Amino acid sequence: MPKRIRFGIKTDIGQARMNNQDAVFALATHSASAFNQPSFGVFVVADGMGGHEHGEIASAIAARVVADHIQRTLLIPMLAGSPVEDVLEILETAVQKANENIQGEVPDGGTTITFAVLVDNRAYLGQVGDSRAYIISGGKIEQITRSHTLVDRLIELGQLTKEEVNSPNVNVKNVLYRALGQGEVLEVDTLTRQLKNDDYLLLCSDGLWNLVQDEDLQKIVVEASNPQEACDTLVSLANEKGGHDNISVIVVKVGEDR
Repeated sequence: MPKRIRFGIKTDIGQARMNNQDAVFALATHSASAFNQPSFGVFVVADGMGGHEHGEIASAIAARVVADHIQRTLLIPMLAGSPVEDVLEILETAVQKANENIQGEVPDGGTTITFAVLVDNRAYLGQVGDSRAYIISGGKIEQITRSHTLVDRLIELGQLTKEEVNSPNVNVKNVLYRALGQGEVLEVDTLTRQLKNDDYLLLCSDGLWNLVQDEDLQKIVVEASNPQEACDTLVSLANEKGGHDNISVIVVKVGEDR
């Protein structure tokens, strides 16, 4: 039985910023025919770096270029019945192309990017920066990407503990050591996950996860009547908690077509 991909998407300026430097993109297809083609989805969250000129342009370029490359090299061949291999390599190439475009069009711009490609219930993810991806399954939430901030890197190296993060002496909480537009050589994190029926995939910028705890993310997504309601509620909650940054979220649910 074919899988159906349902999603919600929302981006909001928040309560403190003058403009929205986030960019989001979502596309899902569903097919039912003798050819038995899989469902397909592309979901992107990019967060322009506020300390850099034209952050909103950098994030828009990243979302556009990544989505375009994936559609041309994955979706169109799949619709033509051609086998597609090396999906993670395609994801890396998409980010490299976006990085080149940003450097060419807005040399002072920078952005994060977190994105997912779904083929039925197989998820392929790419990540640069500190936007995040979570899987919500069986009543639990799991962060499946790692943030490329100096704080997280220091924790990984054992030079800082999680308890010390909130110390006033730690002043690098939001400093990224990896982002698009910041150099010609860019390392992209990629991973693959299998989603079970009725699992959720959540992508978001730090304007959401900085203000809404993981347990609240999980509770709101699971209790919402549909993914769009979940996105609307999550953004409203982040704004209620101060909305200190732009807020973007995509919630995806995969299940059998009934």
